[in-house]
Amino acid sequence: MTDLDYDDPLSDPADLWPEPTGGSAAAPAQPPVWVWAAMEPADRQRRFEEVADWVAWLTATFPKVGQALPGCWYKHPEVREYVTALYAAYVRAYLAPLPGMDAPEAVWLSHLHAMIPHLSIAKCASGHEEPSARVKPRGSVEDIKAYLATDGFGTAPAAPVAPELGAEMLAARLEPPL
Repeated sequence: MTDLDYDDPLSDPADLWPEPTGGSAAAPAQPPVWVWAAMEPADRQRRFEEVADWVAWLTATFPKVGQALPGCWYKHPEVREYVTALYAAYVRAYLAPLPGMDAPEAVWLSHLHAMIPHLSIAKCASGHEEPSARVKPRGSVEDIKAYLATDGFGTAPAAPVAPELGAEMLAARLEPPL
């Protein structure tokens, strides 16, 4: 095992974790919410640089990610969101794991490997290509409102769920059969 080079920010990913603010020793500070559009520009820029630093560590640590993720990843909104989700999950797994969750780091690694195919952009393999024009959602807001006002899906009265069924479903999710 080698000593960490504390002058190299990629030497120890813990250096990239946000400093906890507020909270107490009994309750760890919650990681920030990662919704880019909800951030003020200065905060967005600072936090995006944080993600970019982490991506440098990620691609150096996991060669498959480095092979999949093009250098222009940040210019592609879809990939940017995948990378953000991976980063937020990484911080939560290592900094603020959910109580009772077994092996959050291993869960994060599973998510990372599942996400790798979504990180590549074939047309950017040999250099950046601008993202294609966004496909507009099918159905206008007016069409959807009209559908909800006239179709049984939008107009049917609420049907209560049998409490015992809900309890069985919850128990099955909390204690899956082996």
